[in-house]
Amino acid sequence: AGDGSANAVNYRTYEDRGIAVLYGSSQYMGALVRCRMNRDGSVDAASTTWLDLYNGGQKLNNNKSEWTFYPSLALNQADQTRFAVGGYSLFVGRDDPARLVKSPETLRIDVTRIVDKSAVTKIENLGFNSIAYGAKDRPDAILAGIGDMEYGAKTQKEIDEGSYYGQLWYSDDVNKADPVRLTAFDTAAIGTDGETKQPGNAVQTLVFDGKNGSSYFYVSDGTSIWRGTRNDKASLAEAYDFDRISAGLPANFIARRAVEYVSHNGVNALLAGGLHMTTTDTTVNPIYYTLDPAANNGAVWRPLGKLLPNAPVFNLHYSDIDDVLLTSTLGRGLFALYDFTSYFPEAASLTFGAA
Repeated sequence: AGDGSANAVNYRTYEDRGIAVLYGSSQYMGALVRCRMNRDGSVDAASTTWLDLYNGGQKLNNNKSEWTFYPSLALNQADQTRFAVGGYSLFVGRDDPARLVKSPETLRIDVTRIVDKSAVTKIENLGFNSIAYGAKDRPDAILAGIGDMEYGAKTQKEIDEGSYYGQLWYSDDVNKADPVRLTAFDTAAIGTDGETKQPGNAVQTLVFDGKNGSSYFYVSDGTSIWRGTRNDKASLAEAYDFDRISAGLPANFIARRAVEYVSHNGVNALLAGGLHMTTTDTTVNPIYYTLDPAANNGAVWRPLGKLLPNAPVFNLHYSDIDDVLLTSTLGRGLFALYDFTSYFPEAASLTFGAA
């Protein structure tokens, strides 16, 4: 762990044994480590294994020419032994959590470079800071966004002066073809309402549609939330159209960084995490949701509960195994909401104590 850590949890491989596999690093993908956590929350210290990433015979850890200060790490949703890591380039690899080595030895993992940093043109390469790996209909699909993890929302002047623009890269099957840049996500313009009218600002977080798979995905640029919709164009680079679906969010709900999709127990909802600009609206959490945004276009957003501090929400993560929503905030900690779907009237069944 460090100021720029990348983290992930494999909760599927040993699900039947109640064991989670934890990954963490320091900045620049240094000190990458893996360990196991038992059902009771205890850590199996003997499982601690330090990991070295290699590409083409070159060790990548702590290589500042390859990594931004804040690297990204995402596990494949279908097979969580597979992973993607993002820096100035984008890589994929596989880790067998059954392989253990004791310090000071390290375990070498060879990764494949699927987007080279030299391919990132037209913008300042701020690094692949957000990755979605595996969609419901395409388990080998990957969507990765370039953006600056150090800001929540900037003025258009700051964006223009600092070239804080973003790009999206996508592949239907990363085992068969490397990702291509989605060209419709290349321009940025500001409207009088303060919301971007076209996509293109630095990507903060992104997620595939949990109900419809890769037919739709959702992207936050810190100000707007965009829906990518698959069209029938032959060129993959032009295969998605984009429209803004965040107009229904309150004006005082700003720094809209985090998005997550929940598709479980009859609930299909897109979540957006941000920050309340004033104290008058902090009676509700800095998280909103909209039901089935593929069909309903994000027309109605509702606040999600109460009691969380009014702190910037940086990440949201939902586990369908335990029906738990995790909320990561800046400076105010990590929060868990258990039996999450039971709070929705759309829930097919009410289950309490699943975690």
